[in-house]
Amino acid sequence: MQRSRIEFSTDKSVQECAATFQQAVRSSYAGALRLKRGGSMPRGERSGGLEFFTPGLAACSSLDDQPAWQAAAWIPGVSRMYEPDRLAVHIYVVDHGDHREVQLVGPHGARDKDSAHRLLRGIADKYPPRPS
Repeated sequence: MQRSRIEFSTDKSVQECAATFQQAVRSSYAGALRLKRGGSMPRGERSGGLEFFTPGLAACSSLDDQPAWQAAAWIPGVSRMYEPDRLAVHIYVVDHGDHREVQLVGPHGARDKDSAHRLLRGIADKYPPRPS
């Protein structure tokens, strides 16, 4: 298993980081869900598939400090033929008082690297850059 990783700093609080992550994940899933609805998606699948969970720390081995908050989500893909069935994204937030270090990690197989990176980039873009 390979991992794509994006790291950045933010002025958002830990709670704001959590809310932003959950919103970004739901937003990315909503886009996939709209595409599925346009196709031949069975009625029972319209509300399911998105799953939040608490990950282990193994994926964030490059962090020096313990995360103040961590979460992960399984996000269903659009097409089993051209995209992975589902992608995982993990977030680890370390609180340094005046800023937070955020690490987004996307475990993936060899064929899913681009999809995982697009997902991470889409989530990271929801966090405004920290002023220098």
